[in-house]
Amino acid sequence: MPCMNNGTCLNQIGKYECDCPLHYTGSRCETDLCNPNPCQHSGLCDYSNSTNDYSCTCIEIYGGKSCEKKVDNCLSDPCANGGVCIPGVAWKCQCKSGWKGTTCAEDIDECASNPCNNLGNCTDHFNSFTCACLPAFSGLLCEEHLTTCVIQTDEEKSQRIAMVTAQSLSSMSLIICLCIVLVIFILLLQFSTERILHMGEEISLLLAHLIILFARTPTIADAGAFCDARGSGNPVKLGEDQCRLVATILHYLFMVHFGFFFLEALNNYCVNTYVANGTSMYGRWKNLLLGLSVPSIPVAATAIFHFKTYIHDRTCWCNMDEPNFIGELIPALMLCVPAFVMNEAAGMGHYNEHPDSVEEKRHSAYSSSRSAMVVIPLSLAAWIVGMTAVHETDLSLYSLCSILNLILGIAIIIAHTLSNSRARNLLHKLFCWWSCEKKKVDSSRPAPNPSSIKNIDDCAATQKGLGSAKENEDIDIDKMIRDAIAPLSGSSNNAVRLNAKNTNRAKEDIDIDKMIRDSISRL
Repeated sequence: MPCMNNGTCLNQIGKYECDCPLHYTGSRCETDLCNPNPCQHSGLCDYSNSTNDYSCTCIEIYGGKSCEKKVDNCLSDPCANGGVCIPGVAWKCQCKSGWKGTTCAEDIDECASNPCNNLGNCTDHFNSFTCACLPAFSGLLCEEHLTTCVIQTDEEKSQRIAMVTAQSLSSMSLIICLCIVLVIFILLLQFSTERILHMGEEISLLLAHLIILFARTPTIADAGAFCDARGSGNPVKLGEDQCRLVATILHYLFMVHFGFFFLEALNNYCVNTYVANGTSMYGRWKNLLLGLSVPSIPVAATAIFHFKTYIHDRTCWCNMDEPNFIGELIPALMLCVPAFVMNEAAGMGHYNEHPDSVEEKRHSAYSSSRSAMVVIPLSLAAWIVGMTAVHETDLSLYSLCSILNLILGIAIIIAHTLSNSRARNLLHKLFCWWSCEKKKVDSSRPAPNPSSIKNIDDCAATQKGLGSAKENEDIDIDKMIRDAIAPLSGSSNNAVRLNAKNTNRAKEDIDIDKMIRDSISRL
């Protein structure tokens, strides 16, 4: 066979031809198209699958069928908009900022990545963009909140409406209960040592929840209940320094609240166990000074050393994500736990009575210690659950906090009023006026029938020591008395009956007595 490499021999007149397969050529198909390599300047040879030919992949600056020509494609300046051409057969353009494409002719759309936050509207410019923000946001990317609003779904909005409602009702219910107690004792003008301690607890808690209601609630995440779909509707957000100031004041007021718990427990223990002569260890002014000054120590320490991390980014309240929160929680526990223990110790045993003690004060201290054992855990639990609810933005915790605050308010009313006799009397007048009025009407009815008054012979027998006389003898005495007073008028009988009831005696009453004694002396 004259044809090589599986070539097909074709017989012709006086000659032959070879039909070569792909990748081979020559009169006898003896030549491999890529062997030897026909590509010059280190070009790479490649077979063509459609034609019996080859192609060369040339290195930069060379071209042609077999890479035999030196070329410079950048001579035509193919790159637009200031792009730099990198020479070579596979030339490319290095584009300036803001342009893209093979020849740098396409403008880059900076808005394609949606850089604007909070529904901001992006406008593309050459090599830049601008964000048109909603009224509630600002910043280059609309990332800064001018209010406490966030963009939220309908479900999130409904949940936050429930949260802010629970927060508001929680504070309002407690404020109402505290105001009731304060008004009662202001009307009574009672400012004893025990009452001063209770007022310290009540006023500090009242002020704290007023701040929560009017200053802190509009700054917490659940205030998004007031925001519309475009993130507007809330008051302007407090600045960071203003927010830290709110948190500092709240921290101080709650520490004062817990501090007066401790002083009340100390007072109850002293009075109930007859320490310090059965009286308070400190007077009203000393208790007031201690209750307002000592809590400022942990608050000042936290505010000075951890002022930057005092608050959370979503709320004007203690930051539970930072280590300084431990320094805020431990002082509260150091005040409440010993207070609970002292109140328990004050009423758990019978102590020898001190000669200078006042029974009324001791009884009041005992009642106060018993009720404080309910109020202290409730108040501490409501404080911790409330902070956790704000931190976690959790509806179930908000609901639990509302329930705890309502129970706390009712417990304070019961504990601080029913243990005080004057407060009980005032409440009795306020809440049972109808029954009291009914009793007055009953007392204005006519006097009972004279026949229901005790017999005069009983009085006479008592005066003469004859109460143990026999029945038949009493009958004789009774007959003699009736005979003696028979001539008297009806008015005299009324006077006698008045004598039996120990009223003021008239002159004729004395004569009747004389007649009775004379009748009895005949026995």
